[in-house]
Amino acid sequence: MDGYSAPINGGNFVDLVQRGFYDGLPFIRSEDNFFVQTGDPVGAEEGFIDPKTKQYRSIPNELTPPGFNLMDGRYSVVGYLVQGKEVLEELTDQDKIITAKVVYGLNNLVQPS
Repeated sequence: MDGYSAPINGGNFVDLVQRGFYDGLPFIRSEDNFFVQTGDPVGAEEGFIDPKTKQYRSIPNELTPPGFNLMDGRYSVVGYLVQGKEVLEELTDQDKIITAKVVYGLNNLVQPS
């Protein structure tokens, strides 16, 4: 997690992971050696409705391989792949997330007091 460059979006991403938002979601779009995208759950909503505020929350939910940081500057980079590059390279829009978890970098985010 990159809590320095994108603390709010990083925190939002971690919150969604901890709530299980990504669990079971399919990858909805993929471009070979460029990115895979998820975050479009089945249902009437247009995205994630925050249970506290009842407001729609939207952030791009994409994974971009190292060396293809073409979207940097246009989208917030909330984290980096630290292992499993070979798995990322094999993902297609036929795959789905079984479960998501943040395994490294939570210490980079400052928890509100």
